[in-house]
Amino acid sequence: MINQGLAGLDRLVGGMEGPRTQRLLGSLAFVLQLQPSGETAPFYLAVADGKADAAQGEHPNPTATITGAEDALLRVIDGEIDVTHLLASGELSSSGDYYHVIDLSRLALAVQQSRPR
Repeated sequence: MINQGLAGLDRLVGGMEGPRTQRLLGSLAFVLQLQPSGETAPFYLAVADGKADAAQGEHPNPTATITGAEDALLRVIDGEIDVTHLLASGELSSSGDYYHVIDLSRLALAVQQSRPR
């Protein structure tokens, strides 16, 4: 099965070149494990030292984990919806440092706002 969420994270990481995103990246350090339900492989986002990397698999020491349907994860990654809405509705669940879960939405919004209209 194609991992659309990982492809979405790759797009997100590739779009983190704007000044707003760079300022935000400089203040963050976390590893966010994304665990899609079903047969899709897990993937994660690692942010440290002003850089972000996405990879498939399970990180040995994530600071937070988001679990749920891959399409819901992709909507957050693409900046279509804030993660807090999907957590509140039960479409996604999280464990670990909740603020690092929110940082995913902050990064997605910063990337989305830096794209040409």
